Amino acid sequence: MRIIDIVSALVLSAIAAYVIWTANRFPAAADTLGPEFFPKLVAGLLLAFAAAIAVKAVVRKEAQSAPEAPGAGIGLVVGAMIIYVIVLPIAGFLATTPAFLT
Repeated sequence: MRIIDIVSALVLSAIAAYVIWTANRFPAAADTLGPEFFPKLVAGLLLAFAAAIAVKAVVRKEAQSAPEAPGAGIGLVVGAMIIYVIVLPIAGFLATTPAFLT
């Protein structure tokens, strides 16, 4: 699992670096937070969490077992989403969304 953690940290770091590089090309605002602020903030947090994953993978000594496969809960969520998408055009947003979110 350490290899998977390190590879995922590298991929996340590459994504964060690309977002920061792209956000640097946005027009800068003089007195306020410009349009580049939020993408840079999210990318910076992503970079910090990727670094935490990499450090945890390097520091961890023992091998970690693979997580269990998701059970019936994932099927229930996917089924509810499919029903929501089907019923939404018929019943409308205000009728279906509160029921879906509960």
